[in-house]
Amino acid sequence: MKAKVLNSAFREEVVALLGVMDQQLGYGAESGPFTYIQQRNIINSLFAKNSALDYTEKVILRLIVIDSLYSTNAAYSYFSFEEMAEKIVSLGPSDEYAAEYFYNVATRKQTGCILFDERYGIRKNLERGSRQISLLSKYAYYLLQQDRVKYPLGFPIYDSLALKEYPKLCKRLNISHCANKDIKDDIDAYVAALDELRKVVFEVTSFELQQFDLLDAYLWRMGKVSEGNFSLLVNRAEYNQLIANLGLAHYTTSEANKDEAKEDKQFSSKVVAKCAELDADKIIKGISDIMLNALVSHWKNAQEQDKNRK
Repeated sequence: MKAKVLNSAFREEVVALLGVMDQQLGYGAESGPFTYIQQRNIINSLFAKNSALDYTEKVILRLIVIDSLYSTNAAYSYFSFEEMAEKIVSLGPSDEYAAEYFYNVATRKQTGCILFDERYGIRKNLERGSRQISLLSKYAYYLLQQDRVKYPLGFPIYDSLALKEYPKLCKRLNISHCANKDIKDDIDAYVAALDELRKVVFEVTSFELQQFDLLDAYLWRMGKVSEGNFSLLVNRAEYNQLIANLGLAHYTTSEANKDEAKEDKQFSSKVVAKCAELDADKIIKGISDIMLNALVSHWKNAQEQDKNRK
């Protein structure tokens, strides 16, 4: 079988978008409420070294806030935050010990079994709680952000949108080693897969932000657009403009006032259909957000490439 050749043209598009993200997401970046950038700044402040809390209390607070803002659902298990904090603190008496552990997992020098394979907390019926791969990966992500010099790669966030977008990006780049089913619920396989993708994407380019940080920003945002969900990507005024541009202001589905979840899903599908139908300049008309403009244009190009490949 003839080996696939890397799609260098599409990689250049990806790198160009990453360049915009690198500038717009830079440390200390400002954004109106309530966007992902603001959430990111809030969580980063909890990892600052000037907190008056003791180490265990800091870890618990960080886990609770990350779980709340990212909706990782760890709170559904009783005592899960305390048990996760105990496990993190058992790595050593300060953030430096946990950071070394997480970075060794990220660089594939150590497995993630110590933290990521554990079940935390209990259910109401005393059954063991669930593993918290997503929440712990986000904790690791923010912890390693605090020292970009020492930890230049960062940590890849385990996220449902990244899981969906990873194989799509591999196909667009003509990378053959995509195995979405093999990386789900396995932090080591997930890290290995994203690390291989990272090496291809960042082969000839360097940025200010950590490479896993930027790769996550790309996969998560592409996933949000692909699902027709622009929440946290823009502020309220920009969201109002976007929905108006799509001609969906006050649009209601047949499920209105019947099944809110089903209605939301149908509306998101309508957003995707409109984004696919309209030119990029019409979608983002009147919106000054540089990153959103670049993201929508890139997403449109990716959809066109997918059509041509079929």
